[in-house]
Amino acid sequence: MNSKFKIKFLQYIHNHKAHRGFTLIELLVVVIIIGVLAAIAVPNLLGQVAKARQAEAINNLGALNRAEQSYRLEYLRFTKVLTNLPIKLDNMQYYTLSPGPGSDSATSLIKGVAYWTQAKTEYENDILDYGAAVGLTINGEFSQVICREESLNSNAGVTPNFGQVSATTGNADCDGTRSVILKY
Repeated sequence: MNSKFKIKFLQYIHNHKAHRGFTLIELLVVVIIIGVLAAIAVPNLLGQVAKARQAEAINNLGALNRAEQSYRLEYLRFTKVLTNLPIKLDNMQYYTLSPGPGSDSATSLIKGVAYWTQAKTEYENDILDYGAAVGLTINGEFSQVICREESLNSNAGVTPNFGQVSATTGNADCDGTRSVILKY
């Protein structure tokens, strides 16, 4: 009886090993599910990467606006010279930062100043450009704005003028074709 049991047990193990593994249908279903999940997740991931890169411009322009306010309180005028400000912005990875167009005269810099960031060449098809302005209103309050372009490469080959400061009121605002991100 003991030998019959051993033979049946060995036959059971032998037959059981033959049924191990996955069928082709099971593998195909798993591959299709992974493909569908990847098709949904990859565009979302790329969008989040672009938002993270654009956060560099928004954060640096906000810091620049605050530094300009500090400079204005100390020297009674704004500056377009970045090295005059009490912050360092030379480590921007995705953007280049430049003073906005306008006069460098002492009279115009009393009211306000504008800056813009432009995506570096390798990122210009992925991230939007931003601009900022800060001014001192006739009421003695600071007015700040951060603006965003509406579509990729809408500034190709031109100097963007996103943020601007009114020469009469000192109010900072975006030009008519840009959307306001922050205004305070």
